[in-house]
Amino acid sequence: MKKVQVMIMRILALRLVSAPLKRFTCSRLSKPLIKLFAKKYRINQAEMTAKVSSYQTLAAFFARPINLKKRPLAATDWVSPVDGFIQQSGIITAEQTFEVKGTTYQLKELLGESVAATVGGGGSFIILYLSPSQYHRYHSPIAGAIRRVGELGRTSFPVNEWGMTNISQLYAKNHRVVYRIGEDTLLVAVGALNINSIVDTFSGKEIEKGAELGYFNFGSTVVILSPAKKIDFSKKKTGDFIAVRSSLGNYKERMIADDENISTTG
Repeated sequence: MKKVQVMIMRILALRLVSAPLKRFTCSRLSKPLIKLFAKKYRINQAEMTAKVSSYQTLAAFFARPINLKKRPLAATDWVSPVDGFIQQSGIITAEQTFEVKGTTYQLKELLGESVAATVGGGGSFIILYLSPSQYHRYHSPIAGAIRRVGELGRTSFPVNEWGMTNISQLYAKNHRVVYRIGEDTLLVAVGALNINSIVDTFSGKEIEKGAELGYFNFGSTVVILSPAKKIDFSKKKTGDFIAVRSSLGNYKERMIADDENISTTG
């Protein structure tokens, strides 16, 4: 049964299948599915900026904006880029590898060799999974200069627990977009089953912390990679939900300075 499931998913992950599905969800023919989708996934309509009935396509509804007053911006240096669940966090080795659910990834496979060559070894990572019911726009976790430095992958496997368990090198296979924020922080937007579409909404050269960067269509994951000297994501608890623009932590130097101030005044 498992082999059959994997085979079916491999077929569904092909662009040959995802392309016509994308055309359908972007057409008015998909409008009758919007109410069914909203009911099935218990969409929180109180935070929406428009009524469900105002959306003309399922794709537009899925990528709906929300009232960001419902997601106040945390005062910390780092904020969550998405509404999502912490799927994994950990350490990046000096050899530019990290482990997710027993699978070892190399940065050059995830980012592409040219981008990985500009990144030193060591650091930490965090993976945030967005379920179908959640807000599917992603934001910048920090402030700084921003560049889109890569677009890779052609498949669209599911990025949920099933995909992580059954598809080897999942994040290095799916369609994904890589952004560099500041000098050395990387954000990887990973598409998922079926539509696998990633759309930029930010076009400037500098981005503010918490500002919208883009959106996904139908399922997704965000991976953040940062040098060890900046922040340590490895102690984040797997499975916890984290709201977009809520605290993801402070820079290490700020934490050290705060500890020293407490010791001095204590």
